[in-house]
Amino acid sequence: AGAVVVLAPASGTAGGELRRAVEDTGAEVVVVLAVAGSVDGVPTGRGLAGEPRVVELGDLAEVQVVAGAATAVTLDPATAEDAVARLTAAVHGVRRVDVTDGVGGAVHAEQVLASTRALLAADGSLVTALVGRGAPPDLGDRLVEGLAASHPAVDVVVLATGAEGPGVEVGVE
Repeated sequence: AGAVVVLAPASGTAGGELRRAVEDTGAEVVVVLAVAGSVDGVPTGRGLAGEPRVVELGDLAEVQVVAGAATAVTLDPATAEDAVARLTAAVHGVRRVDVTDGVGGAVHAEQVLASTRALLAADGSLVTALVGRGAPPDLGDRLVEGLAASHPAVDVVVLATGAEGPGVEVGVE
């Protein structure tokens, strides 16, 4: 989809790295999907004099960035404005919850499952769970099995984040 991932350095925010990535795309329009607090100084190109027009969708949760990247893969828009509108709708259409309480095996997995079912009460066809390294190793399997029993038509994607801690961020689209 032409996506470029820019990781925030250990100092906490990406600045120069992001500006370089935007310049290197060679695209006329660049959409920046930024996790809250990870970007310092999004380039403000307006598409003049050969610079790309930059659209920032910022202050996002990680699961919203994942949804935006997945949407970008499927885009075949007629115009750049259409692509931006569809990405914006996808990102802001994600209902999400962070589950950090109840760490410890089955209790944590049940809290993730219950929180996900609560999000699905308002409908949805795709669940994305971003799982930290400290979460129980079988948490993803428990979530998939539990949702298969209660919501068999829902697709479930479980991704390990590599982040410290047991946190799980769940998004429903």
